[in-house]
Amino acid sequence: LASTQGLHTISTSTEDNVIVDYRAGMSAEASKLFLPMQRVNITGPRQAPVDNFVTFTVTVDSPNATAPFTYTYAATDAGVKSTPSQSSGVLLTYRWPLSGTKTISVTVTNELGSVSSSHTVHIIDNTAPPTPTPSTTPQVTPTPSVTPTPGTLGGDETIFIPVVSR
Repeated sequence: LASTQGLHTISTSTEDNVIVDYRAGMSAEASKLFLPMQRVNITGPRQAPVDNFVTFTVTVDSPNATAPFTYTYAATDAGVKSTPSQSSGVLLTYRWPLSGTKTISVTVTNELGSVSSSHTVHIIDNTAPPTPTPSTTPQVTPTPSVTPTPGTLGGDETIFIPVVSR
């Protein structure tokens, strides 16, 4: 049904598809007005820290939609649950111990159908990496040096020394 429409049902007693003995003073009673849901909204943070409680608000975006509603919701790493309610809104609270992208999916059902939506939240790890502790005694690393063998220069060089005679 469109958002501007509703639905009433009327019951009468019939025999062979003909209303039996309908005369002045008889009345028929219409059922309650059934109004459809248009959509469901999930509002909440897009980012949250690891291991913190995160609350999401779920609302049926048709304030006069016909109750009761059944909320079926699922979240990454949390399983599926259903909750009946007369209210057009519920709160969902989750806590994730590990970082990553998490998705909450909700389907709301009433007598005229169902609507669904999902919401993504990024769970981040805010813990800083450990700071290294400086050692109290500095460690000296010796720098190797080349020491020539006596009688050589440590390579293939040749030295000529002039000899002067007297």
